[in-house]
Amino acid sequence: MSGVGEIASIVGLTDVALKGVHGLYNLIRDLRNVPEELQGLYDETASLQDKIARLEFLKGKDQAVSAEVAAVGIDAAIEKCETACEDFRKRIQGWVKSESPTLRERVRVLMHKSEIKRLTFTLWSTERRLEGAISILTLQLVHADKTEHDKRAEVDTICARFLEWKTEAKKERKQIGLAIVELDEDSDSEDARAELDEESRIANEFLRSCDDVVGKLKAMKLNQSIENIVSAGGANVQTGMPASVVDNVANQRIRGVYSAENSVVRVGIW
Repeated sequence: MSGVGEIASIVGLTDVALKGVHGLYNLIRDLRNVPEELQGLYDETASLQDKIARLEFLKGKDQAVSAEVAAVGIDAAIEKCETACEDFRKRIQGWVKSESPTLRERVRVLMHKSEIKRLTFTLWSTERRLEGAISILTLQLVHADKTEHDKRAEVDTICARFLEWKTEAKKERKQIGLAIVELDEDSDSEDARAELDEESRIANEFLRSCDDVVGKLKAMKLNQSIENIVSAGGANVQTGMPASVVDNVANQRIRGVYSAENSVVRVGIW
């Protein structure tokens, strides 16, 4: 087993579960003069495939990894895209019959613009959810030997990235809401309204996922080691952590603390 097959096995999926994204990517890639409406969809399938390929780092890990994978939701994130991508691949084949789309075929694609936009957003959100899962697993399984300071800095960077994505998703949700208001004035807009409602649901699900990822990252327990602290005479030394962040630390080890005459040293939790 190798390549996509091995990655699929690692994250608890079958080969078939990854072929939907790949099949949609290949279909759009092979079109000449890709309609603009499909370009964004192509970009997101390419990006999602890159994220899936990054799961290579899980190869050779202990079987316990499967439990970690389930905990961060990689399998669920990928499978949610599979059915949508495979269904859309078949639909595009019905709209575009030739490698170089005719004007009529381009118009046919344009008629399904709202559906394409919804799937593009689905891929966008899934890719970022997968990014969160990969980030958590990387910290747990690959960067375990990093200093606690470096780990915390990495956690802060990842959390900041997710907050940016939340802002983007909230803007998208606002635009969806405005579009729904406009459509409510049109009695012949049931299909378009259904697409917007689904896109709104995806946005809300992504926002909840962002909160979940940030929560998991902030809840990661780190170790703290305090060693060889020497204070000068009359010094006021404070080292360790404030009580407000103690929940982020699994263990605190203190040894080799020396204080000179008339010095004040606070070590541990303060």
